[in-house]
Amino acid sequence: MQLETSDRILSHSPSLLETYYKDDAQPQNSSWNGTVSSNGGMSSQFMYKVNVSHGQLLDLTGNPVDINSWSFPIQANWNWVPFPVSANVQVNAALASFNAQDGNVIKSQNLFAIYDAVSGWSGTLNYLVEGQGYMLKSSDNQTLVYPNYFGRFTSDSNSIAEQRVIASEFAQYAENMNAVVLMPSGYDNLFVYDANGIVKGQVTSQNVGDNELSFITIYGDLPEALIFHIGNASETKPTTKVFSFKSNQVLGTIADPVILEDEMLYGITVFPNPFENHLNLKVNSKQSQMVSVQIHNMLGQVVFSDEISVEEGENDLRIVPNLSLGAYFLNVNVNNNTSVFRVIKN
Repeated sequence: MQLETSDRILSHSPSLLETYYKDDAQPQNSSWNGTVSSNGGMSSQFMYKVNVSHGQLLDLTGNPVDINSWSFPIQANWNWVPFPVSANVQVNAALASFNAQDGNVIKSQNLFAIYDAVSGWSGTLNYLVEGQGYMLKSSDNQTLVYPNYFGRFTSDSNSIAEQRVIASEFAQYAENMNAVVLMPSGYDNLFVYDANGIVKGQVTSQNVGDNELSFITIYGDLPEALIFHIGNASETKPTTKVFSFKSNQVLGTIADPVILEDEMLYGITVFPNPFENHLNLKVNSKQSQMVSVQIHNMLGQVVFSDEISVEEGENDLRIVPNLSLGAYFLNVNVNNNTSVFRVIKN
């Protein structure tokens, strides 16, 4: 691998840490050191988190795991679970021996599935992928084994590759949490933004039973206030649902999801959308203040910015951004809160 000083490997239960030292003057002296090495090295009995300075492919060498004799002790609550199987297996098949209960969760870095007695495993995580590691939340202690008839459950490489990709804007975050959300009628896109208008998660909803549910992974590092936004082909707008980021927390279940109402936060209306030359904003302000209006392109770059004075109560504003045709995000900061709307220039 292409390694740098302070690249590291971490396991859990027991917690083991290995760090890399790179000696540029004498490369032969570069080495890994830590409690992974002092406890026998890497093992198929553990899932590892790896932090490296350079994105790259990792080639593993060694003997294939005999899955017929392999087992893993599951503890109640979260477990770091390896998947040392030479196949990509559907979640329901891979976890056939797991005594799942309502609300149990399995997740990767960017996808997750949650168990329901009626629907089985549902969510954005459809396959367990060869050589990957997962976090599994269990209701009780038990022993996990993987069935030995995996050959029937391989999938095409394209669908697996799509599951493994983490969007660049989320790859910087070390932690995540998840939520199961019931979408209001007419909306199929769910977003999470922080107070600064930075997106911390997004997903398209899916049908589970009679409900339109969104299974969203939310990224972060520290506790902070976050806001759910709903969207469709023409608009994105905030809801009244505010929550706090907490690593590994799961909000809602399939039977009892988080419910979002079709109502706007902070009294902001944006129209027309799509627009040609100008955008009208109705802003309900708690006091006389300056309202910050910014437009970002899909790369997150600011392409329009303005500060507009408003009075207490309802204000009618108009902006005339000189933009190319396409989709943008409009950020409006009023009453010390930022609302984000998806707008389209025709």
